[in-house]
Amino acid sequence: MYKAIIADDEPIIRRGISHALDWKKMDIEIVGTAEDGKEAYSLCLKEQPDIVFVDICMPFMSGLELIEEVMEASLDCVFIIISGHDEFEYAKTAIHLDVVDYVLKPVDEEELEGAVRNAIKLLTKKRSTRDHIHMHQKLVVDHLADIQQAMIQNIVLYDHPTSLEELRLRQLDFLNHPLTLVLIKPIRMSDAYDTGQDFSHELLCFSVENIVHEHEPDQILYHSLVKNEFILVLLSGSDKSKVEEWVEGLQSKVSDLIHYQMVLQFKLLASPVKELHSAYQELKKNLSSESILSPMVYQVKSYIDRHYKSSALNLEEVAGVVTMNPTYLSRMLKQELNHTFIDYLTKVRIEKAVELMSCGSYKIYEVAEMVGYSSQHYFSKAFKRVMGVSPKHYQL
Repeated sequence: MYKAIIADDEPIIRRGISHALDWKKMDIEIVGTAEDGKEAYSLCLKEQPDIVFVDICMPFMSGLELIEEVMEASLDCVFIIISGHDEFEYAKTAIHLDVVDYVLKPVDEEELEGAVRNAIKLLTKKRSTRDHIHMHQKLVVDHLADIQQAMIQNIVLYDHPTSLEELRLRQLDFLNHPLTLVLIKPIRMSDAYDTGQDFSHELLCFSVENIVHEHEPDQILYHSLVKNEFILVLLSGSDKSKVEEWVEGLQSKVSDLIHYQMVLQFKLLASPVKELHSAYQELKKNLSSESILSPMVYQVKSYIDRHYKSSALNLEEVAGVVTMNPTYLSRMLKQELNHTFIDYLTKVRIEKAVELMSCGSYKIYEVAEMVGYSSQHYFSKAFKRVMGVSPKHYQL
């Protein structure tokens, strides 16, 4: 049932309209009357009517002012103006507002009924439109995750152009702020850790994604499987140390829970929408080259990458982790990485040292300690062997 309010400063007009038609038959209830504009506005706020009969000339607030105030309050109703002959031209100027019709005084019942039927037609149309919008919004909410996934994958995989407004509507505003793209490809570890689990790659990816989902979720903006081959993760922010900590924790969990390892690459992005596609292509290429490594060598490489800061790290420790003979492991590293154990460890340490020195915040002895050297002298010799210049000259 529709609700209606009558606002007119003449009691006879209010009574006349109240009894002019069979309102119940028209599915309308007169929920209140008002004798001035301010009273009518308060009544509109209280009753939230569908139809308002409004006189143009009323005390305290005119009919047109009332209409503007009600529209400003975003009340969903339509107006029928009740106007005297001398106000006729004035009333016509209100048609651009939410005024569906106007009726001249003295009120003619047929004219009033025609205006009311026009109002009902307009209300029916507005309700139908509103219901359609609500249904669309519900569908969007119900399927938001699917819509977001499709949009992100279109950006990442195909460099699909996307406007800021589209991102906002899909609640993907975070793509306008610095974040980190992580690409993961699970691989099997050494047979020494075999527990009888023999996953297909698709099932393995699914298992790893579940672990990703549970691993420090506050940092994760988005994650999904890509072509049943990779797990794509977007992490909030672009703090490299935090990302490395997240990666190390994830690698440990995957290793402990399902005894598999991961080939993993990440890239810090300042402007994600512009960089995601090219970053994805770069990481995918890097993963393909790393996937050539045997699971054992990749596991050792990952272990060195994570523990290079330890000055006590040596071949025997790493061989013990993978339960392999140190001499045999050394030959495997040389064959697949084209580096001996100590050469690869030195390479990683010096690369990290260069990153730290680029910041300009640390002294040479501090950098040496941070990358696993207990002696600044030994660090300087290793640095010069790799970089061709001493740390001191590199900083100049």
